[in-house]
Amino acid sequence: MENKESPQIIDVHQHCFPPEYLAVLKECDIKVAALMNAPLPDWSLESHLAGMDEASIATGFLSITGGFIYSRSLTRKCNEYFAKIISNHPSRLGAFAVLPFPDVDACLKEIEYAIDILKLDGIGLITNVQGIYLGDPETTAIFDELNRRKQVVCIHPNDPPYGSLSKVKVPWAMIEFPLETTRTLGYMLHGGILKRCPDIKFILPHAGGALPYVAARYANFGRNIKALTSFQSQYYDITGATNRYTLASLQNFVDPSHILFGSDFGMMGENSMVAPTISIKELLEYQGFNKEDMRNVQRNNAINLFPRLKLYQT
Repeated sequence: MENKESPQIIDVHQHCFPPEYLAVLKECDIKVAALMNAPLPDWSLESHLAGMDEASIATGFLSITGGFIYSRSLTRKCNEYFAKIISNHPSRLGAFAVLPFPDVDACLKEIEYAIDILKLDGIGLITNVQGIYLGDPETTAIFDELNRRKQVVCIHPNDPPYGSLSKVKVPWAMIEFPLETTRTLGYMLHGGILKRCPDIKFILPHAGGALPYVAARYANFGRNIKALTSFQSQYYDITGATNRYTLASLQNFVDPSHILFGSDFGMMGENSMVAPTISIKELLEYQGFNKEDMRNVQRNNAINLFPRLKLYQT
């Protein structure tokens, strides 16, 4: 699909499988639980860049999804792979460093290496690993360091720790992922992380899950009059949320300057083009943004969040 009508889009929500990471996953016979135990995609950098060209995506920000295997050595290899491919394609690619969560000491060391040495664009965190959630007391030191560094932190939902609650089998990504994000943001709010760390710029996936609906409820139950302001100061990618119903809800909740394009590109193997194709089509058809806001959502908001991209604008 070629989107000649759309400007060159910046996509802040893409996925990749670095070669050594993919090899370990296959050796352990790990499937993608979020997609009903689908086989792992045969991801390659060449096919990824070709797909971005086909979809008229100028720049894609990569992250690793799922708390599969996050050892110290493997996270280091993944982050060094990110740095290598960005150095070869600085205008096309960015990346959020993966951390060996929930090992706090290892996370602090990897933050230092990924940001100071590798110069990656931010940090990627998943909602929980083995039931330890972002916002739990043991994660405080990680957030304090990210706040000190004024980092961009991209959050992604993970499989919930409680397993399937129903005999009806549905993909985690369909029901649990938006709810995982919503749940985690409640923990981060009431655990004090959002108040404690105002200098972190969080990117919340999938339009924040159900947050536009429950944000006022979170604030009222917690008697926290600043909760809404805190939520509205974050950034929201619209991965899987470009339909007019969700966009309208999000637009009523946050300023358009805090809405970012995302597509999940790279996650679905041979079907990877489906996500950006649908997302771009739905976004272009949405009538709620004026011309300036549409342009900002497609690219300018991301450029403001990641200033290095200004070097590559014509």
